[in-house]
Amino acid sequence: MIRTFVNKLDQRAKPKTPAAQLWLEIVQDRIGSMLFGEVEIVIQDSKVIQIDSTERLRLDPPQQRQAPRTSGRPSLAPRR
Repeated sequence: MIRTFVNKLDQRAKPKTPAAQLWLEIVQDRIGSMLFGEVEIVIQDSKVIQIDSTERLRLDPPQQRQAPRTSGRPSLAPRR
């Protein structure tokens, strides 16, 4: 889904300056290299001044996550 969005963005918005092309490539690279996370673009005076990215690392695959416990006490049993 993200790659589709990036491809559509690339087709619609043709950068007008070399700087705009550069930041677009940086954003595409950041999005394409992560599975979970976010990319934040900071704009000032109609110019991109900063690109931040935060990547999340999921340690438990979704199919192995356990249902929440019903008791309020934490379990000491090891997770499988």
